[in-house]
Amino acid sequence: KKGKNFPGNSFQSIDSICKLLYNKTRKKGGLIAMELTKSELEIMDVLWASQEPLSRADLLTHSEEKTWKDSSVHILLNGLLQKKAIREAGVIKCGKTYGRTFAPTLTREEYYANTIFTHRHKPQILGLFAALLEREEVDGQVLTQLEKLIAQKKG
Repeated sequence: KKGKNFPGNSFQSIDSICKLLYNKTRKKGGLIAMELTKSELEIMDVLWASQEPLSRADLLTHSEEKTWKDSSVHILLNGLLQKKAIREAGVIKCGKTYGRTFAPTLTREEYYANTIFTHRHKPQILGLFAALLEREEVDGQVLTQLEKLIAQKKG
């Protein structure tokens, strides 16, 4: 049966297909939970590493170890826009035409924190912090910064 929400409908726009396939955004406890694919995370990593918004061409240039084809970048960007992981940041001239630039809507740390705390089997906060403090990356400098953050939170 061909209907409004079925992918077999030839009159359905690519945007609505992307929305059906890629929009897994949901709201839980005040946080936006996004289920990003491996390819979407690769694009996000490039955007997070950049200090400025990037065009599609810039993303292709800066994506070193990508698992997706260059021709898929448009679909991936539309999926990230639908999930509100990125936003259109402007327009730049690319050769003879103009292209959109994209920027992340949240930091890498915000994304992973939201992912952890919106998961159905979320960890206990104290247990998570205890496990993080056991990591060898946590040195005296990090502990000092954490103490400052805790003091600010206590207000």
